[in-house]
Amino acid sequence: MKIMHSADLHLSSKMETSLSPEQARERRRELMSTFFRMTEYAKSNNIPAFIISGDIFDSVSAPKKVVNDFISCIAACPSTDFFCICGNHDRECFEKASSLLPQNLMIFSKEWKSYKRQNVTFTGRDVLDPEMYEELQLDASCFNIVILHGTALSSSDANDTNERDSISLARLKNKNIDYLALGHLHSFSLRALDERGLLCYPGCPEGRGFDECGPKGFILLDTDAGKEEAVSFVPICQRQLHEVNVDIDQNDLYLADFEKKINEALKDIPSTDMVKVTLRGYTASEAEKDIGALCHRLNEKFYFARIKDLTSLYINEKDYIGDITLKGSFIRIISKLQEQDELLRDVAECGIRALRGEDIE
Repeated sequence: MKIMHSADLHLSSKMETSLSPEQARERRRELMSTFFRMTEYAKSNNIPAFIISGDIFDSVSAPKKVVNDFISCIAACPSTDFFCICGNHDRECFEKASSLLPQNLMIFSKEWKSYKRQNVTFTGRDVLDPEMYEELQLDASCFNIVILHGTALSSSDANDTNERDSISLARLKNKNIDYLALGHLHSFSLRALDERGLLCYPGCPEGRGFDECGPKGFILLDTDAGKEEAVSFVPICQRQLHEVNVDIDQNDLYLADFEKKINEALKDIPSTDMVKVTLRGYTASEAEKDIGALCHRLNEKFYFARIKDLTSLYINEKDYIGDITLKGSFIRIISKLQEQDELLRDVAECGIRALRGEDIE
């Protein structure tokens, strides 16, 4: 059996805070559009089962229209059964639905519940607690999928930690689990649970901020394949987010020098994507480092871009030995002090910019 596995849709999310209001609205529409395209994939490829491991919506205050649109996508895909658990954001959202939930939407509850399709059993629950491990009983002759939402921890006392949504992997081992379908972490992760089973986080299908960079998609599980070939990652996001480091040195003096290095680092990224550039290294005191201008030019090339400047001021005391100006005296003092405290690099840069008559942000 072919099965799709997704999680952490976070429909109606607020999105990256630096986006314009219109971009944020567009990205929220794209979250729903990506889910629609996943259901179309299920329909066109005759996928009989689709797992969503929690956090379908971003909060219990998800708009009624978003809830109805989600349900409509499922209703339009009647040949696929959707097995959904609520995460720590959305347990009450389905109460807002304008009509009855479609028959192909299976929602798990606070206790273990199982559905069987052919030789595959789908077992899940919304709420985690220390007693759930002993209560879980699975038929060894079936292909057993267990669906949970939380942070997978290796220790047996995971539920005694401060993490309310922790899952003890040690207590799930040797439970006849073939595939542990998890949600909560927003990056794809796949590893062995025990000798029999795998555990998988599909990650979120769309990155919403620069803590969710890289390819995003869903999992295609083939229960008839061997353990090594059973899981495939299928990219589907409409826009990918990228965080790129760019090294700057004291020879980069002009805006064109900065722009050349940035463009080279971003040359393979599609213009429809979102980028965050982090400048690192050292800049000369006379460098024309106009971050606002660089960011403006990048936003003309990409859907969204921002720049974070983590460069330090390059100070060579020897260059100012004979300089009797206030600037020369300031640099010689700072050069000695910064040997004791590296944070004084920021002080030096602000001081030099002030002496040059530049605005200090």
